[in-house]
Amino acid sequence: MQRCEGAGYRKGAGSAGKPAESAGRSGGRAAKSAGVMTAAAVVAVSVFLTGCGVGRGSFPEDRSAIYIAKDGGLYTVLCGAYDAAKDYYSEEELTARIEEEVAAYNAEHSADAWQTEEKPAGAGGTDARQMEEAVTVERVCLGDGTASVVLRYSDAENLMRFTEASQDTYNHTEKLSVTMVGEGLPDVPGADEAWIDAKRNDPVTPEQIRRRTDLHLITAAGPVTVQTEKRILYYSGAVSLLDKYTAQVSDGDAYIVFK
Repeated sequence: MQRCEGAGYRKGAGSAGKPAESAGRSGGRAAKSAGVMTAAAVVAVSVFLTGCGVGRGSFPEDRSAIYIAKDGGLYTVLCGAYDAAKDYYSEEELTARIEEEVAAYNAEHSADAWQTEEKPAGAGGTDARQMEEAVTVERVCLGDGTASVVLRYSDAENLMRFTEASQDTYNHTEKLSVTMVGEGLPDVPGADEAWIDAKRNDPVTPEQIRRRTDLHLITAAGPVTVQTEKRILYYSGAVSLLDKYTAQVSDGDAYIVFK
């Protein structure tokens, strides 16, 4: 089975905010909580994170992180481990629970995530309004004692709002945006030595970065882990690199530039 990351979910578990062990003793299905508790449902079964490196173009393995694709797409990965020797973990039940709670969130918030799309010729008018789901379940996977839940977001606001509502403390940030360098660099302390060239580990001036208008700029506040699909080129602020694609953001604002 493909290696996955995340945390397990026990069959018959009750409220997502409660440990699976106590839920199993209570019996029956608990009433649905008012809040969206996806992350709590996942981490209810012992989560043990590791920090193994990952390759290009893949979701993180064995670590929870905010993942940002080369097209600016936003994802979260919630990961951990469970006891594979037990027989009460169900990928189907975990998937159903995650989808149910995402649907509840979307029912309230997807009306805010409208996108304008050009109509085909002869369709009448020049554009059509189509609703984009605020949160989408990308993947739920359990296997070999590891599990993962990968969610995709329509925008940064929904990522921040959903991770807060779902108690996903690994991926929740109070500040997140993805723009292009051509839209401008932020003013950061330290003047010319504020930015670091990730490959050379040397200071670089903002002017050198501004020439690369096609690069992506991430602004985030920690503590969170951020992984990019393409290589990180420059960074500044409360951030340290774990590998070519992954940055650990500590308390404070961080700025990450990637291809």
